[in-house]
Amino acid sequence: MSKSKIKIALLDDSKESLRVTEIILKRSGFEVTSYLSLSDAEADLQNGKFYDLLISDYHLGLDCNGVEALNTFRSYLPNLVSALISGDDCLDWQLFGFDMFLFKPLNFSIFGDQIMQLIENKNNQV
Repeated sequence: MSKSKIKIALLDDSKESLRVTEIILKRSGFEVTSYLSLSDAEADLQNGKFYDLLISDYHLGLDCNGVEALNTFRSYLPNLVSALISGDDCLDWQLFGFDMFLFKPLNFSIFGDQIMQLIENKNNQV
């Protein structure tokens, strides 16, 4: 699958983190939709918006946390691939149901390759 065909939902309550991560992903060739809140993302999901991958921060302010976001996304897209981003390295991300953990600050020089490897690994499991 080519990068340009991979649709990514990016969820973070920090405008700065969201903007920088979105720029890096788009420069890597991915199609990205960014959200500052789960409620905004869920409105698009209710309208049939499709994503191949959710990349969510764990701490999402008052709206929710990354686990709640993943559960909401998977209620619409059960086969969604997911990555959790956090500066908190003691999270049990696999128990939460995420496919990958990315530690903040992100290493943007390998970020696109990490995403492609995650997608390829999930596709090979099916």
